[in-house]
Amino acid sequence: MSQKIGRFPLWSLILVIILIIGAIFAIFISRETRIPRGDDRTTVNIPIIDNQTNSSTIENVAAVSNPLAVRGTASLRLALSEGQEVAQQAVESVSVADGEPLTDEDAQQIIDRLPEITAVSSDTLDFNLPDAPIPPPRTGSTIDQPFPLTSGQATPEPVEVGPLEVLRFSPEGELPIAPFVNVTFSQPMVPLTSLDVVNAADLPVTVSPDLPGTWKWISPQTLRFEYDGGEMERFPKATHYEVTIPAGTQSAAGGELANTVAWTFSTPPVKLTQSYPSGGTRPLDPLFFVAFDQKIDLQTVFSKMQVTADGQQVAVQLATEDEIAANKQVDQMVENGRSDQFIVFRAQQSLPKDAEILVTIPS
Repeated sequence: MSQKIGRFPLWSLILVIILIIGAIFAIFISRETRIPRGDDRTTVNIPIIDNQTNSSTIENVAAVSNPLAVRGTASLRLALSEGQEVAQQAVESVSVADGEPLTDEDAQQIIDRLPEITAVSSDTLDFNLPDAPIPPPRTGSTIDQPFPLTSGQATPEPVEVGPLEVLRFSPEGELPIAPFVNVTFSQPMVPLTSLDVVNAADLPVTVSPDLPGTWKWISPQTLRFEYDGGEMERFPKATHYEVTIPAGTQSAAGGELANTVAWTFSTPPVKLTQSYPSGGTRPLDPLFFVAFDQKIDLQTVFSKMQVTADGQQVAVQLATEDEIAANKQVDQMVENGRSDQFIVFRAQQSLPKDAEILVTIPS
């Protein structure tokens, strides 16, 4: 009678245990076959190869009797020695035979033995010229008409010119910068071939105050004045300008300007950009430094300056270079400024104590 444990018979449990033990044993045997143990490692020693060692000896030493064991961990010892020079094989040069050139008689005998060359009718051909020369290509067509025209031909009717007008001009009004003056008329003022020829006596436009510069005809109808100020390519600032075109000015076609045309423009006045000293307590003999935003006439501006101490006029004079160099702060401002845009001056006598100093620059 079989005994049961729970729902499974006892013999089934025993069979399962036997199968598990067999599987573990098979895995263990497989690992023993594939992986060598640490004490079964094979070391392949390659001896030092010297000049007396031959290739057969190297092959015998490097041979391994157990190829399976080599797959595991192995060590390799290798030594190299100095190489030997290979002797160059001598190359035998090819000798050149001595000879003599043939004489004219010997050469002629060889030529006489050659077969005679027979001419063929197709060997000679005439040059293939066209039947007639090809004319060069020409464009357009020929008009059969006499030139110049005869007196009987019709002439164009005269065109009424009309009065001359000024179409536009510039600049005008107050502006920050004025590089040039432009005037455009309604009719041609000069021939197209005479744009580069400008006669100062025939100029129809005047600018006041008088300035150095160049008048140019940009086109037969447009005239331009360019100021010539050296490095400064603009009209001087702080100036009021007036441009005038008088009545009666004639164009190249004969038209006349009925009324005088005039306009004005102004450049900005001088502005104070920096002053020293200002505020606080100062020594009795300070240097005064004032800088402007544009070029100035030093003597003209300095002659108009006024310095007062508590309302009393103080005589001043321009500072010398030694006095400027002795004052580090003023000397630094002079070095950073433009020589034609600042003034450095001082009082001729020491200023009174505990007085309010006022510097005035009239416009």
